[in-house]
Amino acid sequence: NELGANGIILIFRPWVKSSDYWPLRFSMLAQINEAFKKNGISIPYPQMDVHVKQQIKGD
Repeated sequence: NELGANGIILIFRPWVKSSDYWPLRFSMLAQINEAFKKNGISIPYPQMDVHVKQQIKGD
């Protein structure tokens, strides 16, 4: 669906019974995560470096 700066966004919409939705969702995400790990695929996360400078006190 999108090639973003921080990753690729895919939309997957399975048709299931309402009562099966959440268990299926959690199971699918776990399986996708495991497949990524097995294939050396890491999920990018935005990172920010913060540099703290000390102020020099004047007389």
